[in-house]
Amino acid sequence: LVRNTKDGIKPLLAKKWDVSEDGKTYTFHLRDDVKFHDGTPFDADAVKKNIDAVQENKKLHSWLKISTLIDNVKVKDKYTV
Repeated sequence: LVRNTKDGIKPLLAKKWDVSEDGKTYTFHLRDDVKFHDGTPFDADAVKKNIDAVQENKKLHSWLKISTLIDNVKVKDKYTV
C-alpha cells in the first residue's frame, strides 16, 4: 500500500492514510485507478483478502514482520480499509 524510501514512507497503492491517536488503527485510502494484470479492479476487498490470506498462514509469513502486527482488516468502503 505504501513504499518505504530513504525519505520516509510514500504513497503507492494507497493515496493517503490516517493513523488513530493511539497509533493502533491505520485507515488507508486506496487509489481508484489501479487494476490487476487481468483487469480486475484493485479495491478494499482485494486488500482485505490478501492480508487475511497472509494472516491465516502466519507461520509461512513469519519473516514478514507486519504479519505479526495486524489484528484485523475492515473494509470501510470500496476504496478504504
